[in-house]
Amino acid sequence: MIERRAVKISALVLGLLFAFGCTSQAVKDDITAAKASADAAMSAAREAGDAASAAANAASRAQQTADAAASAAAKAQACCDANTARMNRAFEKAMGK
Repeated sequence: MIERRAVKISALVLGLLFAFGCTSQAVKDDITAAKASADAAMSAAREAGDAASAAANAASRAQQTADAAASAAAKAQACCDANTARMNRAFEKAMGK
């Protein structure tokens, strides 16, 4: 968003410079350098956006893995709880005889 605004502003400045006849070689060189800088900034912004998207996808996959691990752990705990209850009942039955 900020990069687009910068490109629009630089285009406006360039247009004004050309409209008022300020087109010496130094100004043209500055304009070329400014455009190159704006293009590089846009490219960097796109790369950063792609990297952020990849990071979001990786985080989503990690969350899915963590959710699956939590589900497996809950099932294992339920199994342990059932075994403990079963062993307690067997012990109480054995002690009652």
